[in-house]
Amino acid sequence: MLSLLLAVAAQSQPTDTSIYIRVNQVGYLPVGPKVAVACSLDSAAAAGLTTFAVRDLVGRVVYGPQRVTPAGPFGPCVVTHRLDFSGLTRPGRYRVAAGGVLSPVIRVDARAYAGAAD
Repeated sequence: MLSLLLAVAAQSQPTDTSIYIRVNQVGYLPVGPKVAVACSLDSAAAAGLTTFAVRDLVGRVVYGPQRVTPAGPFGPCVVTHRLDFSGLTRPGRYRVAAGGVLSPVIRVDARAYAGAAD
């Protein structure tokens, strides 16, 4: 089920990168867990991935930098890292930044799941 909630938005990723940030496209609840996954297609690129931050849409850091948690390979990802930003509770729209890559826009909102399929 978690893999269904994760998605890569190619339009926000440079085409020559080997790191992609997967996020919950529906959104995150302010007081709930918030985890993104950095997928590295190249182990050399993954070696430099040690921290991440969450930025507002203007680019200001609103959470972090925090250390990434290595999580091993998954599917086409040679290495994955969990990016836990559960400490961010302020509603808003953000992007996760790690390894020089930005995630698609994410939403933190108490009504993040309103209208979603059951």
